Amino acid sequence: MPPASGRRGILLIGDSITQQSFCSSRRGWGAELADYYVRTCDVLNRGFSGYNTRWMRAMLPRLFPLDGEHGKNNDTILVTLFFGANDSVTADSFQHVPLLEYVDNMEAILAHMKQVCPRAQFVLFTPPTVDTLQWPTRAPEQVCLYAQAVRDIVARQTAAAEAAADTSNVFLAELWPVTTSSSSSSSSSSSSSSSSSSSSSSELSDGDAASYAITTSDLHDGLHPGPSGNAKIFAAIKAVIKSPSFPARLVPEDNAQVSQTTNEEKITYSRTHTHTRLTNALFVILRTALLPYIGKAEFESALSSFQRAQRLSKCRGSRSHA
Repeated sequence: MPPASGRRGILLIGDSITQQSFCSSRRGWGAELADYYVRTCDVLNRGFSGYNTRWMRAMLPRLFPLDGEHGKNNDTILVTLFFGANDSVTADSFQHVPLLEYVDNMEAILAHMKQVCPRAQFVLFTPPTVDTLQWPTRAPEQVCLYAQAVRDIVARQTAAAEAAADTSNVFLAELWPVTTSSSSSSSSSSSSSSSSSSSSSSELSDGDAASYAITTSDLHDGLHPGPSGNAKIFAAIKAVIKSPSFPARLVPEDNAQVSQTTNEEKITYSRTHTHTRLTNALFVILRTALLPYIGKAEFESALSSFQRAQRLSKCRGSRSHA
């Protein structure tokens, strides 16, 4: 289910690259994203190791139902979709999903999640490269076709939003070199689609888009990202979040506003803590000074009257500042 109602949330959906995104030993990109949004959003990991889009699409109605107690969630602000590493294996593998079916599944998953999280922004990752020597049923030449399919999906979503005079809420997180993207575009899609997806990638990059491209040296085991790979994945999604087209209200409040709030909280806590310590010290002094001269019952009565006066004073002070 999406994050609990009343608290803004981020939802990560994908395969093992998402499931392992909180791996502390490899500085997982999901954990980095949670740290980036600390005190701002709860990050929920719904990555399933070994899954492809066919299996996720079949499970989606149970995992994210549209009706009942866990229906639409207006508090989820960001959803990531990260599939393709398993879909793109060779055709003789049980995990393989043909390219056309992959596109249909991705669009169905996206459409379903748009209904579940109607106020969210969506980030689609291109599946990264793979080391064939360690994973013989996988090859970069095959994966790049699925990566291009993701670019085309984002390009179509952007074009549809522009045609409706609206702003697209679907973004691309590119994990391939720009040169590879361009060459695969020319071989697997029309030139117009290629230019649309290429421009989307350049708009979302915060600097050089090639710096987010994952190579085999960034992989922990030839498939899953190691520390450097996770750093690139996080950098890619952070570039999307900081891009001009991403809603500014959803960018983490990690600047002056949070600093001001933090300082105000510290000042309030300091004043309250100091007041409590002084009051406790005064009680000890009064008890020590008065108990030899008055009875215990009289002292407790006087103390109760003093505490009531303190509470009234606090109430009047809070009303005057309201």
